[in-house]
Amino acid sequence: TPRKSAIPRERTALKPRSETNFLEKNRALSMPTKKKITSSITSSTIQQHQVGTVPTYILERKKELEAQRQSEAAQREDPDAPPGTVRMPDTDRLDMLSKLAEQKKHVQSSLHRLPLALTTLRQQTHKAALEKELDKLNDSIV
Repeated sequence: TPRKSAIPRERTALKPRSETNFLEKNRALSMPTKKKITSSITSSTIQQHQVGTVPTYILERKKELEAQRQSEAAQREDPDAPPGTVRMPDTDRLDMLSKLAEQKKHVQSSLHRLPLALTTLRQQTHKAALEKELDKLNDSIV
């Protein structure tokens, strides 16, 4: 294969240097410029913040967060509670406590009606059953 001829190169003269200072030009372009307020926005539409006061949207947000924390704390499970238990509303809890107190009074009155000297086996087992039920009610109330 024959060898290709070399590409001819033209020798042109360099362009004359320009007198522009690119460093100054870049510095001027990089400086932040002040934005001009357009004439459509007037000073009456711009509300100035009063120094020393908390904005209302921050106060509202704080109230929302506090309400959210309280609701989460109310719904959060008690770490001391046994697993599988559910927190009762206050109305139901108070109602249950009053019923347990009535049952306790009833069992105590039954215990007080027993004779002092328990002679039969039936009287002794009945007293033991009443005392066991009283202990169970005391544990339920606490």
